[in-house]
Amino acid sequence: MAETRATPTTARESATWRDVINHSPFWQWAAVASLTRMTPFMTALGFVAASIGVFGSDAIGGLMMTAYVLANLVAPLNGRIHDRFGASRSLPWQLALGAIAFGMLTVALERQASSSIVIASAAGCGLVTAGMSGAMRSTLADFVGTSMLRRALAVDAFLLEACVVLAPLVVVLATIRFAWGGVAAMALFTSLAACGAVWLRGRTPGHPVPAREDRSGDNGNGTKRSLWTNPRFLFWILVSVSFGHVLGTAETGALPLARTYGMGSLAGAILIGTLAVLSMAGAFAYASFADRSGWSEIRQALMFLVVMAIGSAGLAIPDLWLAVLVSMALIGFCTAPLNILRQTAVEGLVPPGRRSEAFATLFAANGVGFALAGLSLAAFPLPLMLILGGSSATLSIGYWQFVVRHATPVAAVEGAN
Repeated sequence: MAETRATPTTARESATWRDVINHSPFWQWAAVASLTRMTPFMTALGFVAASIGVFGSDAIGGLMMTAYVLANLVAPLNGRIHDRFGASRSLPWQLALGAIAFGMLTVALERQASSSIVIASAAGCGLVTAGMSGAMRSTLADFVGTSMLRRALAVDAFLLEACVVLAPLVVVLATIRFAWGGVAAMALFTSLAACGAVWLRGRTPGHPVPAREDRSGDNGNGTKRSLWTNPRFLFWILVSVSFGHVLGTAETGALPLARTYGMGSLAGAILIGTLAVLSMAGAFAYASFADRSGWSEIRQALMFLVVMAIGSAGLAIPDLWLAVLVSMALIGFCTAPLNILRQTAVEGLVPPGRRSEAFATLFAANGVGFALAGLSLAAFPLPLMLILGGSSATLSIGYWQFVVRHATPVAAVEGAN
């Protein structure tokens, strides 16, 4: 079995919570990262609200969101561009272009342009901004170093959940007077993120920008290896799809599930709140005790995936609200640990000059999983949709069993998993 018992990241994990809390460069990075991720969290509600207000139907909003998500699949290509020039230098330009794109979409909505122009503009926003979260994430190690990385990601899990909650509220407030206000808010937050990215440049505490010569895929031992022929990297991509599928199933199925019990939107909010609270708890528990585990990152990831899949199936147990709550708790408690795992694993797996591409791909794969959940809700009865939420985990398990375990190890990769 080509696995090691510990990882380079784990071996160097010595920072305390106080180190992270008192580390001002992390909070500088986190502030800009939060601005960057607000826009993607605003798109679904913002597009639908604009569609209803301008066209009198939510169908155009759904098509806008579809166009935006499909355009985001170019994230790996945009990530490669960031790796070529250095994310700290190129990210402000991408964010600035993104602000312009959302501004143009706002103008199109305000002037009541045709639906085809609006949908095309939404796709343009997706093309321009694809991979920006991955590029931002690729710079985190430059601000916190390796020793703080896992705990920094745990703290960032709190900030991520805060953005999930705040983004829809911003859209609601922005659309009180103008239907296109939510889209205008996206342009504003993307502009602020661009300014923040400029402000961050040169503030890394002794961690240099990835060297340009690393962009070719140097593994650090003199060998060259493409991300796309690296079985371990592909494993983490499949894990991200499975992760997004289970989490998307829980989140998109929360409200329909509550209604099957004769409850309203408040019960659906309680279910999603259970996910968020247990995710935060899982983040701190994992970051605090993961160093004591003798399991490799791959084995830990598979364990969390299996538990999440069981939780997804448990949501389909009929006429037992307690089972629904327990299943949501299982999924939530595993969410942040698995998110931290896949990011730290990829951080150590890929060369520094390919981080933007790698993280952009990782997050795009997560979006594919969410899309699978949405399609399942549209195509299947709710109980079957919930059961199928964990089905994609079998792809990750099978790929590990039949490909990763038998892959020829590469020195730099072997040390990362």
